[in-house]
Amino acid sequence: MQNKLMQILLFISMIFTIPAIAEINGKADTYDPSGSMFEKITDLEQKKVLWQLEKENAQMQLEMDRMEAERARIKNEMDSINNAEDAQAQALDLERQRLEIERQKLEAQKKNASTVQSSGKNIIAEPAPKPEASPIQEKYRLVEIIGVGRQLIATLEDNKTGQRKKVSVGKDLEGYSVDLVSLDEGVVLSKDGETQTLGVHFD
Repeated sequence: MQNKLMQILLFISMIFTIPAIAEINGKADTYDPSGSMFEKITDLEQKKVLWQLEKENAQMQLEMDRMEAERARIKNEMDSINNAEDAQAQALDLERQRLEIERQKLEAQKKNASTVQSSGKNIIAEPAPKPEASPIQEKYRLVEIIGVGRQLIATLEDNKTGQRKKVSVGKDLEGYSVDLVSLDEGVVLSKDGETQTLGVHFD
């Protein structure tokens, strides 16, 4: 009797259990996770990952820009150094050429001086001949000139006797014609186209 009662209770529980399981299975088949807390957490994590990636990407871009600017600065400095070295090399080359030209000039001058010196050793310098004094210049000397304007009178003295003579323009002195009496030039005389001058000699 007791066993039969147990079998009936077990059967009844099975009848109620099967629909409950079916209901649970049906809800599992129709479960929609959209809008759930899990989905929101997943989206938030994805956004955090994307934001972190964008941040790292921006940081990398800034670093690359900085490195590019540094590379450009170094290149400009190297170009400036190279240009300065080229300019200095050109200046040194020009200075070297100038010094070479100066050296060649000095050598040429030295060579010319040596040539002139060598050729001059065989040349005996002869004193320039003194102009021969004319008889009138040997005999007379001008002592003084007096007068005003064109009315000048010159006093001549005989070198041997000391005798003095006065002459003026147009006068004759031992065959010489007095052409000019001047305080600056003295007495100018002429004979046969030859001119002689007695300079001023004041005592």
